[in-house]
Amino acid sequence: MNHKIIIFYLLVTLVLGVKVGVTLFEHSSNIHHGHQIANLQSQHHILQSQKQLITQQLAEKAALTDISQNLDQREFLAISTPIVVSPPKQLVASGI
Repeated sequence: MNHKIIIFYLLVTLVLGVKVGVTLFEHSSNIHHGHQIANLQSQHHILQSQKQLITQQLAEKAALTDISQNLDQREFLAISTPIVVSPPKQLVASGI
């Protein structure tokens, strides 16, 4: 009878040990996947900001190229006297 009790406790200890091992493995796997996801998200944000910067630079260069290609210097004349824009003057009294 003493052997049966020892075998029973050994089996219970073995089952608990296996369960603890499986639980630790699952949690470490989840943590590893969490770190991978965090790294991928940070890389995604970095790549998005780089893409936005490159797109902006490309749009600026395309706009400047378009302007310089369409610019015809013969269409413009030199200004002999500058035009001054001033605020409108009040011609009528405000009391009327």
